Amino acid sequence: PVDLISAVRLLAEASGYLGMVGGQVMDLESEGHDTDISVLECMHRKKTGAMIVAAAKMGCILAGADDAKIKAAGAFASNIGLAFQIVDDCLDVSGNSKALGKLAGSDAENNKSTYVTHLGLEKSKELAKKLTDEAVRSLIAFDDKEFLSGLAVFLCSRDR
Repeated sequence: PVDLISAVRLLAEASGYLGMVGGQVMDLESEGHDTDISVLECMHRKKTGAMIVAAAKMGCILAGADDAKIKAAGAFASNIGLAFQIVDDCLDVSGNSKALGKLAGSDAENNKSTYVTHLGLEKSKELAKKLTDEAVRSLIAFDDKEFLSGLAVFLCSRDR
């Protein structure tokens, strides 16, 4: 039987103060301050990652997947969520404003701590690649992983 209550609980937690809302509060409070990289990671895992993890796990729950697949989907989503944010930080430094649809350089202008300010552009790109590779490896629990593997690689290599 499908566990709708678990799926709804997961969405509520991911969108509330333990997830997206909490991460957004951390983001707003950290503007103009030098934020430690561990705080930055926590903020991004909540702000961006929590909703991606919830979506992936909810899909498994509603499809009646076993715990191993739910856990694997969560690991995949957690890694691509953080990689996505790191790539976003990189694009703010090296991207084209027109392609991004926002003004490149706005993080520096707003004095925001980012992965690039902590690690530099190249090490940030390396970390995003490492997280993407970990995400792809976590898909071992699934038979058909081509689409999700391709999605992870696309998100890591995007230019906007």
